[in-house]
Amino acid sequence: MLPRRSLGTAAALLLLASALVGAAGAGAARQQWGHMQGAAGDKGSTLQWLTSSLLRSDDPEADKKRHDDDESCAIVAFKYHVMPSLHDKFIEQWQKLEDRTRDEKHMVMYDLSKTFADDVYFWTYGEWESMKDFYNHFTSDATREFKGWLNDNDVQWEMFPLNNVTDNSFSARTKGDAGKGKGKGEDPRDLAAHIVIQYHVPPSIADEFKGVWSDCAEKTWDEEDNHIYALRKFSTMNHHFIAYGSWKSFDAYMDHWMAKHTTKLREWLRDNDVMWYMDTVYHYSKRD
Repeated sequence: MLPRRSLGTAAALLLLASALVGAAGAGAARQQWGHMQGAAGDKGSTLQWLTSSLLRSDDPEADKKRHDDDESCAIVAFKYHVMPSLHDKFIEQWQKLEDRTRDEKHMVMYDLSKTFADDVYFWTYGEWESMKDFYNHFTSDATREFKGWLNDNDVQWEMFPLNNVTDNSFSARTKGDAGKGKGKGEDPRDLAAHIVIQYHVPPSIADEFKGVWSDCAEKTWDEEDNHIYALRKFSTMNHHFIAYGSWKSFDAYMDHWMAKHTTKLREWLRDNDVMWYMDTVYHYSKRD
């Protein structure tokens, strides 16, 4: 799960993550997105309303700047419900989309990830330099054809606009080969560690949470084998944050997990009843 380091892929991704919505309020927001995303596939005005109305921060001045010059980075995650028998075809279709959109001028990153903990969910995580650039991508012929394949094969999808929390586009800050591990193949022990963590944060302590998480991030960015560590917030919920991190290996990630700065963060989360859910993801993007 765009800032100091680079959905994400996943970044991805998002982006890129696991089953996102747990609370009743989150479920209602997710159901609302389900109705909206169908309309967004055919009516550009719906998508424009989403980007202008929902992709906003908690800072009125930042929102005014976005409205005035449209220079804000667009950060969007998509979740796909893919039946196991369709996995290979789905990956093939998405990689065709990736190939056709690889040279989009204002795309910062665009990645596909698969969670390890289930046999259903894929995530894409993308960053564009502006809302207009994302809109152009979403309404391109390549994306329309991909959405047509999804509909023909009953692949359900959900769209989640994300707010930047830690920094500007994190992909611009990636250190080293973020997608590469120490070996080849699909054995997780030979791959880079891509970790997604969801946080359900009581709204009354959201600002404090961001401060504590950022303190941990400052030290994490100095870890030799850390490539990415970024925090995002779901624009459609007042309590749901998602973090994405990537390390050279799972051994390096365990060093991070046991480090004093991470232990301090986990203790704060526990003492303040912040529920969190962690998952590992595998990347299918050719860009890694």
